[in-house]
Amino acid sequence: MQVIEGLELIATPPPGVVLTIGNFDGVHRGHQKLFSLVVEEARSAGGTPVLLTFKPHPSKVLHPGRHLPLLSTREQRYRLFAAAGIGLAVVHPFTAEFSRTGAEEFIELLVLPRLRPRKILLGTPFRFGHDRRGDVALLQALGARHGFEASGVEVVDEDGATISSSRIRKALLGGDVASGARMLGRPFEIEGRVVHGDGRGRSLAFPTANLEVENELIPADGVYVTRLRVGDGLHDAVANIGLRPTFDRTGRAIEAHLLGFQGDLYDQPVGLLFYERLREERRFPSPEALVDQIKKDVARARAVLAATPSGR
Repeated sequence: MQVIEGLELIATPPPGVVLTIGNFDGVHRGHQKLFSLVVEEARSAGGTPVLLTFKPHPSKVLHPGRHLPLLSTREQRYRLFAAAGIGLAVVHPFTAEFSRTGAEEFIELLVLPRLRPRKILLGTPFRFGHDRRGDVALLQALGARHGFEASGVEVVDEDGATISSSRIRKALLGGDVASGARMLGRPFEIEGRVVHGDGRGRSLAFPTANLEVENELIPADGVYVTRLRVGDGLHDAVANIGLRPTFDRTGRAIEAHLLGFQGDLYDQPVGLLFYERLREERRFPSPEALVDQIKKDVARARAVLAATPSGR
């Protein structure tokens, strides 16, 4: 997949562009449905499936005081775009000045000259342009004027409600990683590197890989059934997120105890995939009581993972 950072950098439009526009944080099942239609339409006509998104996320510019942790890093999004079959991702800078661009101006002066789309598919909840005036109806009116087709795609429903990045964000921040995974269509994953910790897990006979992560969104504090991605392999693990109150630690930590794994992971890039929350983090009266609980957590995690395919 080719990535171009800015519409103005496109010298020659790709052939037969079928385009979609959006923020696509998390690349959830609704986005995946949209992408599959874009790819299908483009390939059936020998054209190019193209995605247009923005950097940074518009909320970071329009509402700088609002805490909006994104579901995916930029690299994660790019990999997911490519895996969906997108041929070109155009990542256009979103600035305060650009936010004042009208929807018609955006399409007529920026999108059409640079991409010349044959068709534009838009997820029906998405709006673009100043005052969010850009929608499927506006695209259809512009299409009749400029010679392209436009249609809307309803996102997948989950439990009677529309899947959205905000719903997934709320679920994960509440610790409901199982619901988050259902809406994403895969386990939620944070990525980073293994760093040195204080060695407390090893002293308890449950050594952990301590993660320094790149993702903005971290699930709620607690103990989780997880797998650790190392290279091309996935290793069963139990992860703890929190302050480790039994030992009066300060600073939030992300620690993964790998089940049946031995090896040196320090400074290696890894991903931590979340399947289920086992319990909240809590203070135990003694290290021995904590060890007893960890043994129970490990047993429960093994049972969950035994019934959970290791593929994504």
